[in-house]
Amino acid sequence: MEVLVGCQKKGQAVSVPPYTNDWWAYLPQYGGYVTNIYISHPDNQLPDVPLCPEQR
Repeated sequence: MEVLVGCQKKGQAVSVPPYTNDWWAYLPQYGGYVTNIYISHPDNQLPDVPLCPEQR
């Protein structure tokens, strides 16, 4: 399944042994975040995806 990732940010760490990842991807089509641990990519942070703006 492909999803559109609008931005990413650090958040709560999620562990699915042997992996741990504290990066989260914002999915604008769904209006929410998913942990990057479930996105098929070898690095914790996704390349070429901007950081999400800080909420005030």
